[in-house]
Amino acid sequence: MSSVSVVVGWSLMERLIAHARGEGLLVFAGAGISTSPPSSLPNWWQFNEAVLNSLAGSVAAYTTPKLGEWIFGELLARRSAGTQFAPDYMADIIVEEAGMDYFEIVQALDAEETNAAHRGIARLAKSGHVRAFVTTNFDRLVERAMTAASVPYEVFASADQYSDLEAKIAAGTLASVPVIKVHGTVEDIDSMVDTMSQRLVGRPEALERTLAALFARHHVLFIGFSGADLDYDRNYLGLRDAASGNRGFTYLTYTGTTPRSSIADLADAWGNAVIVEGALPGWLRELSALLGDGADAPDLDGPAVDRLALIRDRAREWADRLGRLTTVNILASLLHASANDEIAGRLYWGIWKHYRDPKDCEGPTYARFNYLIGRHLLEYGFQLASLRPPNSVGFTIGDAPFDKDQMDNAFQYLARATQNGWPPAAADLSVCLALVGSSEQALAQLKSLLDYAVENKLQFVFVDAAIAGGTVWSMLGAWSEALPYLETARQVAIQLGNEPRRARLDTHLVRFYAWKERPDDSDAMFAEGTRIAERLGMRNEQKALDTAHGYALVMRGEAAAALAPLRACTEYFQRAGRMPSFTRAALDLLHAATEARDQEHFNMAQDWLLEHERGYSPHVYVQLAEAGLYFDDLGFAQENLDRAVKASTECRNSWGLKVAEALQAQIEQRR
Repeated sequence: MSSVSVVVGWSLMERLIAHARGEGLLVFAGAGISTSPPSSLPNWWQFNEAVLNSLAGSVAAYTTPKLGEWIFGELLARRSAGTQFAPDYMADIIVEEAGMDYFEIVQALDAEETNAAHRGIARLAKSGHVRAFVTTNFDRLVERAMTAASVPYEVFASADQYSDLEAKIAAGTLASVPVIKVHGTVEDIDSMVDTMSQRLVGRPEALERTLAALFARHHVLFIGFSGADLDYDRNYLGLRDAASGNRGFTYLTYTGTTPRSSIADLADAWGNAVIVEGALPGWLRELSALLGDGADAPDLDGPAVDRLALIRDRAREWADRLGRLTTVNILASLLHASANDEIAGRLYWGIWKHYRDPKDCEGPTYARFNYLIGRHLLEYGFQLASLRPPNSVGFTIGDAPFDKDQMDNAFQYLARATQNGWPPAAADLSVCLALVGSSEQALAQLKSLLDYAVENKLQFVFVDAAIAGGTVWSMLGAWSEALPYLETARQVAIQLGNEPRRARLDTHLVRFYAWKERPDDSDAMFAEGTRIAERLGMRNEQKALDTAHGYALVMRGEAAAALAPLRACTEYFQRAGRMPSFTRAALDLLHAATEARDQEHFNMAQDWLLEHERGYSPHVYVQLAEAGLYFDDLGFAQENLDRAVKASTECRNSWGLKVAEALQAQIEQRR
């Protein structure tokens, strides 16, 4: 961090004073300026905790207190594990389930009482030392302080307003201090930005151009800003691009703390940057006094206000209005995303068997509820796990009709969700069909959904269909057909700012690019997917990525290097009871062991694959037949080849039949 240093011969404060008296300051403020009393607004994490507590409390009110406490405790513990499962990721999940009504709670992040930090900023603005104010906060506290200090200002918080500001700066007609609220304002729900997707999609270009112009004109003073947004996007609000033309910045870090690495990296990029220690609001008062802005008089604040209690009340009212199934859907999705599948399963089963009301069983929320249960069961498969083990799985292999009345598994719930008008359920239903060996139905279901999504411009449905399709296409060997869909869906996920879906698409692309002999592209998808999975704490997805990468290593002739990671993945999915993923990992391990001539891992994988999902049977027996050829055991090869033909015929898997034909020719040639 060589460029983050003190200018020789000057104190840090003297340097800042020179900028304030010269080109003036642009104050860039985060939530830290509003936490001091009496405004006492919570930080990002505290607000998120209040929302979680309210949701869990709502579920506890009509289930059991123990379940609500368990859910809240596990989500809070998972969220606190480093930087994983951050509040904006949780907000993304909540909005996907409950819609924009979530922002009604976010509107509670405001207060009438300003604190000394807000008044200090207003005082610096009145003297002309602060020329612009930029904030990530939703509250109106700085505006209230400026009004009280008779500082002329104008708020800019929406796309149209950012364009207006850009025009005024270009024309030189800006006559007051601009208050630029980059994440919107509590006065306008449509302007508010709080979810991860919103942040990653980026802010309007007019805003970034305007900020670039201001960075070039004024020295930037960062206060109360953690820099967390820079962890997601190195060029957040064009800050990285501004390194090529700026007046430098000063970053205030709380006394005794170390700034995030993303802040240090930004300081290095800007060059003309320093990091100072201090505490608000006293540090601002000192700056005002040194500038002669009349801060000698005491600036006393009133007592702290329990603002968090007020926000909890607002959140509880919101949760109560949602209704029980919407609340369950939110919590179940949060539990699923944080790999708390056991609690999610108990929540699903408890609601399904004991706590449903007849009025719950209608509308899109009920369809969504069935979809979430079906997806949960699908991830555990048909061999090992369910909400409770069924006495009979109740299906017939092949394309024969399903006995749905006897099924207590994914098909039942996904079919109900599809019939009740929830399109994403049809995507997972295609996977369900493929796993039980109904290939033609799976492909037809998938193709119909993709066409529907394209025709109706349903971006999320298209992406979800492609994610499900990755499993179906790989099971059926439809590599070339699948790749354009997967690549297009990935671009759509990027445009939507949806990182979890992007990581799942990356998982498929690691495998598909490896099959297409594009190792560099495969490695790039693995690196990108891993970055997302690690950042968001997506444990199961990380193991799926590792499995796909193991397959890629085998395809490039590095089978021995793939053995250890593939074994670890297989053991992980076995412990978790995730049968489809377990089958996929064990199958890839069998492939790696065959290529590496490793008898120990071959025997291990073969034993594991005695239990596997029916749709993978052609793959299992084809791989065993290939192993027989590798180990020069033609009897073993022929025995498994016959099984492969039978399984491929029953499942109508044309890929299996085609590969079997080629292997049969090799066996005949060796005899």
